[in-house]
Formats: sequence, structure tokens, C-alpha cells
Amino acid sequence: MKIKRILSAVLAAALLSVTFATCALASPTMAIVDTVSKNGTVHLRKTPHTGNNIIYVMRNGDILHYLGKSGNWFRVKHLNSGLSGYMYKSYMTKLNNFYSWSSWGALAHIKTKYSGSTVHLRTGPGTSYAIKGYLTTGDTLGILKKKGNWYYVQVLKSNKVGYVSKTYIANGAGGVTTVNVNQRKKASTSGTVIQVIPKGASVTVLNVGSKWSKVKYNGKTGFIWNGYLQIK
Repeated sequence: MKIKRILSAVLAAALLSVTFATCALASPTMAIVDTVSKNGTVHLRKTPHTGNNIIYVMRNGDILHYLGKSGNWFRVKHLNSGLSGYMYKSYMTKLNNFYSWSSWGALAHIKTKYSGSTVHLRTGPGTSYAIKGYLTTGDTLGILKKKGNWYYVQVLKSNKVGYVSKTYIANGAGGVTTVNVNQRKKASTSGTVIQVIPKGASVTVLNVGSKWSKVKYNGKTGFIWNGYLQIK
């Protein structure tokens, strides 16, 4: 058991520091059962309509493979049970696939006034909604959408989703360059070079695309090739 725990810890650490150049794994679109209530449930059905066709009761937070769409219904595979079926679209949120860089999009991190403070991850955009979890300074987030003064986010280290007040959101995540790399005005090799960022430099990664990422370094914002960037 001790060996298993050690191996699990090593694998978890490896996932928190990944390089674009070496992780181009193909993976199904991941999603999560997402209800307003922390303890909410959703029916997995044989066919895309209501009626006596329930095959499984899924719980808030269950992980899914998204397989397709039929009108207002999504076809999914529930990972815990292995069952496939349909669920109403209102109760599912697609996740950023952290093995496929093109889906990362905008990144951010938690900021607090004091290093030991925690921030609430909530089920909805307001303090009246239930608390789903707690975040700490520096936690990296994928921004899924914005609603008023709240951000709907995906937490990188846990894959949990929920709402966080914009008061505690800072743009960008930590990154490191793996070689001396040109930072350009646009995401293309034809883009004007703004500056050369040295190997091993710490950069703020603002947005990740399929081939290029928008980063900030030394007060300047531009694009660098994903193959030369490592996200912490």
C-alpha cells in the first residue's frame, strides 16, 4: 500500500507540471455533472426524452465522456458505472481537457490578501449559493465563462468546477520557457518579434491556443510557440 501511495503522489506531481511539446495525447471530451445543489442528482436515460427510461442516477460532480448531442440532450458515458445514455444539457458542463492544449483557453489564478486565506468555490454566481470547496492563493484555474462579477472556473489540480468572485481572480498562470524564444505581436512566425525571452524565464500565461500561447514577460504581452513553454 505504501508503494501505491508513493506512485500516486509521483503521478500527481507530474500532472501539475507539464510540457506542451511532450503531451499531445488524444483524449475524449471530458465533462462533469453540474447541478445547482451540491448534492443534486441527474438521470441518465436510454433515450433523449423524459419518461420511464432511466438507467442510472448520476450525482453532482460525476465525471463523464461527452459523446454527442441530440437536440437539447447530450449523449454521455458515465465513467464510474461505465454506462452510456442521454442527459439533459442543462446539467452538464464540458471541461477543459488538460491533455489537449487547444482547449485550455484563458487561464487565471487565485489571489488573496493573506497567504493562508481561502476562497469559496460556489455552486452559483453569488454568496447565497452553497460552497462546493475551498481554494488557496496560487491555485490555477481555467476560465469557462463569466457571469456578472463572478467567474465560472475549472480548478486545474482537482478538475472541480464552480463560481469564484472576480475579487479573488488574477489573470494568468505561471509558466517557464524551455529555450530562448521569440515573443511575437501575433500568433505566427511572421509576427514582429517583441523581445527574446531567455530559457528558464518565468512568464505569465494568459491564454493557451492550439499552437501559440499569449504570455506576459518583462511588462510586455505577446505570443510564443507552445512547444517552448511549460505550464506549472
